[in-house]
Order: sequence, then C-alpha cells, then structure tokens
Amino acid sequence: MSREELAVDVLRATGHIEAADIVERVMRRDAEPTPEPEPKKSTEKVEVTPGRMGLLGDDTEVVPALTREEFHGPGVAHTGYGEYNQREILNRWAADLERPVKTPPAVEVGIVAPQHAKEADE
Repeated sequence: MSREELAVDVLRATGHIEAADIVERVMRRDAEPTPEPEPKKSTEKVEVTPGRMGLLGDDTEVVPALTREEFHGPGVAHTGYGEYNQREILNRWAADLERPVKTPPAVEVGIVAPQHAKEADE
C-alpha cells in the first residue's frame, strides 16, 4: 500500500470524505501519462539578413576598425579587470608569499608605558 492510499484510508476513517476524494482524484491524474504537445510548425518565411553589428543604418562603421598595431589582442589590455590584471594580481600575491614574515614587536600586557607613568605620579 502506498503512502497516498494509506492517507486516503485514514481520511475516510476520520470522516474526511471530501478530502479523501480529492486525494484519489489527484492520484489518478498523476498516474495518467500526459501526452506530449506536438511542436508547432511555422509556415512563415523568415528572411535572413547578414549581421549588422558595428554598422549604422547607412552601412557605415560606428567606429573605424583598429589596425594591427592598435589592436593588442587578448591578454594584453592593461585597463579594467582582464586577463593581464588577473595575472598581475596573482604574480604580486605569489611574490608576497615568498617574502619572509615580519615578526611584530612584543607587547607587554599590564605594564604602564613610561610616558604615561610620569603622568600617573603627578
């Protein structure tokens, strides 16, 4: 006996007939396989146009193309957060890890510093 069938029996035994009927309807609905909808076939003709990225309405370029000397390529740009900057950050981090750790000066707890000791005596 499944959990759902047990729930229906408990609902009927406790007098919740309407709730038991609802659970049974849901069980039957879930048990029935739902038919897959057929994909819609379009009869419209779609005209394919060449890409217009970077072109204005009159087919002129928005910005002139960069020359070989002007274009740095991937990994060479030095502004923003790019590949170069990621490498630079990792290189700096690795260099910092290689440095020896500086030990902080010892701090004595509970002792009054000499400059404050004079103020306390006065």
